[in-house]
Amino acid sequence: MNQKSNIREMTKGEQALVIGAMEMVDGMVGRYCGHGASREDLVQEGYLCLCMAAMRYDESRGVSFTTFAFNYVRKGMKCFLKRGRGSVMVPAVDEQLAQMPTESCYEADYDLLEVERRREMAEAMEGLTPCERRVIEGLYGLTEEAVEAQELAKRIDVGLDRIYKLKYRGLSKMGERLAERLRG
Repeated sequence: MNQKSNIREMTKGEQALVIGAMEMVDGMVGRYCGHGASREDLVQEGYLCLCMAAMRYDESRGVSFTTFAFNYVRKGMKCFLKRGRGSVMVPAVDEQLAQMPTESCYEADYDLLEVERRREMAEAMEGLTPCERRVIEGLYGLTEEAVEAQELAKRIDVGLDRIYKLKYRGLSKMGERLAERLRG
């Protein structure tokens, strides 16, 4: 089968993104060690996923590279462990690398990231009081267009200091829930 190869070399910018995020991969490896693969295999799989993420990353979307790449690495390591392979360069990965992602793949990657982010935010907001929820949603535009704190205070007829207290208390609760999910 004589098939045209769509493999391309990474740009200097993409290489810089990968190098900058390698420490993140090293940190994630500890979470998956002891689940049927060696540390070296997991590191290699993580770096491979990091390279794929760098080639698909679009900074104009307003998402940091580490946020975008985190999902690639996490999912890559989980899939690697499910496959139970002893070597990273399995045929399925070779086939994936041989096909250059299309524009629709980029859209799907960001759409999945957005869906996952919204789901995590909704889960983090479950522990908020109705007032805290309304303030967070209003200030950050989660249900409608974001408004300034002064405007929100007028809308719900409370003082500006109360808006800030509800905001920080709500964000603190959300941060605790998100941290629990990362630990668990």
